[in-house]
Amino acid sequence: MSSLPDLVLARSGTALIHGPSGRSLSYDELASRAERVAAKLASRGFGPGDVLAIHAPNVPPWAGIALGAMLRGGTVTGMHAAATPREVADMAAFLASDRSAYTSGATVTIDGAH
Repeated sequence: MSSLPDLVLARSGTALIHGPSGRSLSYDELASRAERVAAKLASRGFGPGDVLAIHAPNVPPWAGIALGAMLRGGTVTGMHAAATPREVADMAAFLASDRSAYTSGATVTIDGAH
């Protein structure tokens, strides 16, 4: 059975369009971003069974970050984009305290998207 990242990254054409801005992302761009994210996460020791919390607005780059984590065998959870720094810190602390979750306590920046 194919994984979600494999199914998504095997497509062509326009993958995502951000309605308010009209900004789009092709499947090729999505695949490239996901592979860069996967490599960056691998360099941080992220792998199967780890959880990546994404604190960002729901814009096209979010999908590449999520797919990159999935390519590494990880799980993704979203954090509300309007979360306060305290709420983000609380979520990071919760993830760090959960033995089945991963957090490096660091922000990973890939092409301006966190």
